[in-house]
Amino acid sequence: SLYVLVSCSRRCGSTSFGGVARSAFGGGAELLTTAAVLIVVVFSVVGLMKLNQGIWSPILMMTLGILIGGEDPPTGETTALQDAIVLMVLLVLMTPFLLKRDLTSLRHLCYVGFFSIAILCLAMAYRAVELNSGTDVFATNVKWTSTSLPEALSALPIIMCAYLCSFNIISVSCSLVRPTRERVRGVIHWAVLLSFLVMYLFGVAGYLYAYDETSGNILLNFSPDDPIILLGRVSCGIMTLFALPMNTLPAREALLSVAAQVSEARASTNQSASLAERRILLRKAGNNSSVESAREDKIGYGTKDAAENSVVSISRKEEYIHCLATFGIAFLCYVAAVLAPGVAIVWDISGSSMVFLIQFIIPGACYIKLKLRSRPDELSRNLVLAWCLLIFALIMALLCTSLTALRLYGIIE
Repeated sequence: SLYVLVSCSRRCGSTSFGGVARSAFGGGAELLTTAAVLIVVVFSVVGLMKLNQGIWSPILMMTLGILIGGEDPPTGETTALQDAIVLMVLLVLMTPFLLKRDLTSLRHLCYVGFFSIAILCLAMAYRAVELNSGTDVFATNVKWTSTSLPEALSALPIIMCAYLCSFNIISVSCSLVRPTRERVRGVIHWAVLLSFLVMYLFGVAGYLYAYDETSGNILLNFSPDDPIILLGRVSCGIMTLFALPMNTLPAREALLSVAAQVSEARASTNQSASLAERRILLRKAGNNSSVESAREDKIGYGTKDAAENSVVSISRKEEYIHCLATFGIAFLCYVAAVLAPGVAIVWDISGSSMVFLIQFIIPGACYIKLKLRSRPDELSRNLVLAWCLLIFALIMALLCTSLTALRLYGIIE
C-alpha cells in the first residue's frame, strides 16, 4: 500500500496524501482524507497519553513514597485520581513542546526511541527466559495458534496501528536525493522489515513473560520496582513523552486544514451562487459589459489594502487559533485518556476502521481511479492487485469494526 501511494503521487504530481485524494476524486475526497488522518492522529495522542500514564505514574508514586517514608515499603500501585494528576503534570511540563510549530529540535528522537525499545526488549527477554528456564511454564501456557476467528481479528487493529505511516511516505519519497523507483522501494522494504523484527521480538518477549495475562500496556505486567525493567521503563517513558508533541503537531495541522477546507468549500459555493445571481440581474438590465468588473469587485475588493492594514491583527489571530487548537486537542485527548479503561481499546477503535481507510482503502481507490483515467482500456497486474487490496481492506475493516463494537457493548469478550 505504501508503494501504491507513491505511485499515485508520481501519476498526479501531488506531494501530499490529501493532494493525491483531491487529484483522484476532487475536493470532497481531500476533506475526507484529512478528517480521517485527524481522527487517527488524535487517537494516537490519546494512546500515548494512556501509555505515559501507565509508565510514569507507578514510577513517580513509588519515588514519592520512598521520599515520604513510612512503615510499609512503596509498591508503585496507583489510584485513578493519582494517574490523572500525574498525566496532568506531564502535560504541563510538555506544554512548551506542544505549542511549537516546528519540532526540528526533536528530529533525532527516532534514534532515542529505537535504543529505548531495544533496551526494554532485552530486559523483557531476560525476564522471559528467567521465568521459563527449568520449569514447565512454557509447555503449560504457550498458545501456538488462535482458537477462534474473533480472537485472531482482534489482533489486527493494533498491528495496523504499528505500521501506520501512509500519510508520511510521500514526503519521505520526495526528500530522497534520488527518488527513483528502486530507491523508494528499498527504503520501504528495509523500514518495514526492521520495524517487523523489532515489533516481533518485543511481542514475543512480552507474551512469553505474561502469556494469557498480557496487558495492553506490557509494562503493567512487571513490578514497578523491578531494577532490570526500570531502566527500559524510564527510557521508553522518555521516548513516549516526547512522542506527544510529535503527534500533537500533525493533529493540530490536520484540524486547521479541515477547518480551512470546509471554509474554502463554503466560500466557493456562496461565491458561485452570488456571481450567478449577479450575472442574471446584469444581463436582464442589459449591462453585460460590467459582468467581469462585478466579478473582480466581488473577489478582489480591497485585498491589498486589507492585507497591509491587518498584518498585526492577522498575526495575533493566527497565534490565538494556534494556541486554542493546541489546548483544545490536549484537553480532549486528556479527558479521553483518563476515561479510557486501557490503551488496547484505544488502538482497537482507531485501528479497526480509520487505519484501514488510510492505509489501504484510500490508496487503493486513488490508484485505481488514476490508473483508469490514464489508461482506461488496460488491465495490468498492478491494477488487479489494487482491486484485491481494496476489496480485502473493505472486508477486513467491516469485520474488525463490527468486532470492536461488539466488544465495546459487552456482547462478546
